[in-house]
Amino acid sequence: MQRKTIYCTQTFARIDGRIVPMNRRQHLNAERAMRAASILAQRKAGVAVFSLDGVPSVDHARSSPGFSRQ
Repeated sequence: MQRKTIYCTQTFARIDGRIVPMNRRQHLNAERAMRAASILAQRKAGVAVFSLDGVPSVDHARSSPGFSRQ
């Protein structure tokens, strides 16, 4: 089975004084994820860039590790 890496950006907003996770987007490669983060950081309260690695046919997740909406 072939492993695959996806690159993501996660934006955050400030709502009622709290930092809240918002949209998560997938990108084709690390460079595009970093470029998107630079643009998003100018208008969002925060941006995280991360990658996930796994086997698509085996590794199913409803949401990325470490991020949850409250």
